[in-house]
Amino acid sequence: MFFSKKTIEKNELPATLTGLVEQLLTEKGFNYTFLKDNLIKIGIKGDRLSWQVYIRTDEERKLITINSVLPLCVEDAQKLNMVDLLNRVNYQILFGKWCLDNEDGEISHITTHLADPGHFTTKELDILFDTNFRSVDSIFPAIANVNFGNAAPVIAFNSIS
Repeated sequence: MFFSKKTIEKNELPATLTGLVEQLLTEKGFNYTFLKDNLIKIGIKGDRLSWQVYIRTDEERKLITINSVLPLCVEDAQKLNMVDLLNRVNYQILFGKWCLDNEDGEISHITTHLADPGHFTTKELDILFDTNFRSVDSIFPAIANVNFGNAAPVIAFNSIS
């Protein structure tokens, strides 16, 4: 996968979603921090940027949520343009959603997946992570161009490869 540090060799399934996430992060050689209430933080370095990722597991509802937070904030003057770009992107992607926090200008890409730890493998989780990370890394240049006023939303959107 795109962000792999090591290959996955084990096929053992942990009893919890949190255990599954821990197993994958450990096997891949990622440093991670438990924050609270099944929330894990990792740092990611892609081809175009580095960013923080927050992984939340909800054992009761069988959900894994990956929240990639971009290292920039949108100023008030650019928020309408950014919303325009993110709406265009959201209409085209099949998995995940792009969000702009209107209060602080934070942009994030959120991927949520239903996952039963008895039937969900680290290989499937690795694909889920890779999908989120690739999306962030590939769309960031368009976001940065709109944020810094270098391109109109439609032009930035059309530049996404």
